[in-house]
Amino acid sequence: MLSVLEFWELGEGQTTLALSWLLGALSPGPYPLMALSGEQGSGKTTLARVLQRMVDPGDVSSLPRESRDLFVAARHSHVLGFDNVSGLPGWLSDDLCKLSTGGTLRVRELYTDGDEVFFHALRPVILNGITDFVARQDLVDRAILLHLPRLERYEAEAELWDRFNRLHARALGALLDLASLALRELPRTRVPNLRMADFARWALAAEAGYAPPGTFERAFADMRHDSIRVALDSEPIYPYLPRLLEQGRVEATAAELLERLNGLRGDGKPPEGWPRTPHALGQSLKRLAPALRQVGLLAEPLPRSSVKRGWAIDKVGGANVTNVIQSAEPRQGRKNGMTFGAGGNVTQTSPGAGGNVTDDVSDDIYPEEMSLE
Repeated sequence: MLSVLEFWELGEGQTTLALSWLLGALSPGPYPLMALSGEQGSGKTTLARVLQRMVDPGDVSSLPRESRDLFVAARHSHVLGFDNVSGLPGWLSDDLCKLSTGGTLRVRELYTDGDEVFFHALRPVILNGITDFVARQDLVDRAILLHLPRLERYEAEAELWDRFNRLHARALGALLDLASLALRELPRTRVPNLRMADFARWALAAEAGYAPPGTFERAFADMRHDSIRVALDSEPIYPYLPRLLEQGRVEATAAELLERLNGLRGDGKPPEGWPRTPHALGQSLKRLAPALRQVGLLAEPLPRSSVKRGWAIDKVGGANVTNVIQSAEPRQGRKNGMTFGAGGNVTQTSPGAGGNVTDDVSDDIYPEEMSLE
């Protein structure tokens, strides 16, 4: 299975997340969204097709124009792939959240006045694009974000797909072996304290078959930390919130906060997405509060006093305001250095070594080695 991914020279953590996503696509769900980003020529579209065709014979396409189109597509494919994404409108981001954890679209049936039709779907989704297009925090919490490294070499697409077709059956067999391992170990696998816990538990149940103990949780935690920072960087008010704390904790109404933020921003034209009203600022703070806590900032509403409702902006715990301000500066993404060679074997270790399985398991039910070639 690693052989079909070797062309991209992914790091250890990225490879682990890609394999866990493929494994998750064979689970009952929920499914994290896979978002691939990278510069031109990094092989995003081809990798999206490889991941999709491992478990579904479909192909990537353009984004749908409305919710009905998305849910109709979900009725006809197990894995949905969307190509060259530059941004996600709010309604589509919300619908992708529904597809990730399961949701229903209720619409009037065509050519009728009183009939309705219900579309229920729970599907794995892959998107790829150059920019960091997953920005809303609720979708970030349901996503695996992989930034692809620049390709050092290129090859003819016909040769790449010829190799994939030759390796596909064997790789799919290895993936099904992992799914069988996950089914067997799932009842004895702990539930991790993570968003998308069902997916993470499924990935942990089979971790002994595709990665050393603890690799998945480390890779998932690093990816989530980076994705939160990436999403916050797309929020225009984020860099200014720490500057409010230079004199200490702030308690003010949304109107007062907006006035102060406008003062810090200056007299120039407000950037796209900047809140224009106190109500819009309050909505932004509510949406950003979970992510802000991860970087040392607290934003919470105060109890209503008279007809006014205030907000508190503060540091979380003992966070240093200088460090918090520096954390609001854009930074370069990290890239893991370890790569897997072609046809490399992964030696299966006891699940108990990584603390993932809670019951004792006799050694004789585990093969000594599982090849994920």
